[in-house]
Amino acid sequence: MSTAAEPSVRTSSDWREVLALTAALLVAYLPQLGTLSGATRPEEQFNMSVSAEMHRAGAWATPTLDGQPWFYKPPLLYWLERLTYSLSGPGVFTSRLPAALAAIALALLTGLLARRLGANRAFATLLCGGSLGLFVNGRMAITDSLLALGLAGAFACLWEAHRRSDGRWLVAAGAALGVGVLAKGPVAGAIFGVGAAAFVFLRPRPKPDPLLRLPWLALAALAALAVAVPWYALMLARYREGFFDFFFVQMNVDRFRTPWQVASLGVLWGGLAAWLVPWLPLAVAAVVDALARARRRDPRYLLALSWAAAVMITFSIPAQKFPHYGLPAVPALALLVALLWAEREESRAFRWGLKSTAVVCGVAAVGGVVSARILPVALALAVALAAGLACAAFLTRRMVVASACALATVALALGWLTPAAGFPPWPDGPVPERPTYVFREAPGLVEFASRRDVRYLKTPEERDAALAAGGIVWMAESDHPGAPYEVIASQRSMRVNTTPDDVLRAFKEGSLEPLVGRMVIVGRP
Repeated sequence: MSTAAEPSVRTSSDWREVLALTAALLVAYLPQLGTLSGATRPEEQFNMSVSAEMHRAGAWATPTLDGQPWFYKPPLLYWLERLTYSLSGPGVFTSRLPAALAAIALALLTGLLARRLGANRAFATLLCGGSLGLFVNGRMAITDSLLALGLAGAFACLWEAHRRSDGRWLVAAGAALGVGVLAKGPVAGAIFGVGAAAFVFLRPRPKPDPLLRLPWLALAALAALAVAVPWYALMLARYREGFFDFFFVQMNVDRFRTPWQVASLGVLWGGLAAWLVPWLPLAVAAVVDALARARRRDPRYLLALSWAAAVMITFSIPAQKFPHYGLPAVPALALLVALLWAEREESRAFRWGLKSTAVVCGVAAVGGVVSARILPVALALAVALAAGLACAAFLTRRMVVASACALATVALALGWLTPAAGFPPWPDGPVPERPTYVFREAPGLVEFASRRDVRYLKTPEERDAALAAGGIVWMAESDHPGAPYEVIASQRSMRVNTTPDDVLRAFKEGSLEPLVGRMVIVGRP
């Protein structure tokens, strides 16, 4: 068995394929990117507020929220958002655009690396880009797609260093790793260190091994430090213990000190399973199949396995875990699936993975038809059609067509159907121009929808003080403090605490109302 596929000479057809894939991803990811009613998370909205505040202040170095340093994340996302604000100013679309472009670049890089490994570029690209995880997290103003892109670049350069027996590629890997550290923090270095060490020491190694030559390793480390360290050094010089204690101790070290819980491990691994929809069964089959190949020490499989394992092992160690932590493993698993298909071997795992993935797509098709009872009919049926075509293509082993249909399904469901069922975060009617706050809600979307500066309140005492000073506060209806304050305006919103009974009642009634709550703007009359 060949251990390293040599890339063929580039032709015009190669470039046409890349352009077609790029166009498909742009069409999937960019429409509806600026909607106010799509999927979001508090982290995204805080990031929007921080970058918008930095833009207004003309600041590049220190992230701030309400005038106070905000060191929850390094600054790469904020810098990129500030650059896109030059297009049309701060807004939802320009805030999300950097993460979306990073997700598209990640899918294309996955396809390029698949080609280098001897697998189908189009299949790997569309598989990665059409995963639920990359589409959800890549269309939010959060750091995860940037981290995944930095790590993918580092592992791709590691492969080139191995394939070419050229340590200079390690320097490029270090620079890419520095991007990941600027996006998410030191955890990027831990992930790449674990994955790279596993790959380097488990693969068949030449003597002397160019990947273990000290000068190249030192230059790679210097490249990573040159990209990542200047901002950290500036913040340490400017804020000293304040930055060190919060960013390094509270946000990183302390996550390893709190008691470890099995339940949190389920959150991490369950999140990865969700992010691999609709091709989760194929990913499981690919891992099962690749473990046998790894015992034969095939470097192609070792690279992807080491990469995915490093992500999940590293994030399994701290006590606090979130579902999106597994996102950087998605491109590695897409590579495994593409390699499995490239072998065209009729293994039991391969057959099971294909049939089970077709079942997942079939279930999605049925779900699209059923959801037409409470969601926009045309969009729901379009989702059902795309999922049905994906099901048929997986069953007939037309993998590129299947992955393209899966991408269309995810894009239609999350990019069009979900926003159509949502509600904007600010009422349409007139609202008094007073100091505006949000209570227990992230401020980002409210700030952009209302076109005013919005401050964030954490506690009831802060809420009451803001109301007493004549401000207005956006909050859940259940948080209304009562007299003497009144509801000035209100807006329907999807409830976050819905139960299965609520969902069942919505389908029985053919209406979203059982799932809808209300947000209110409260102030003095």
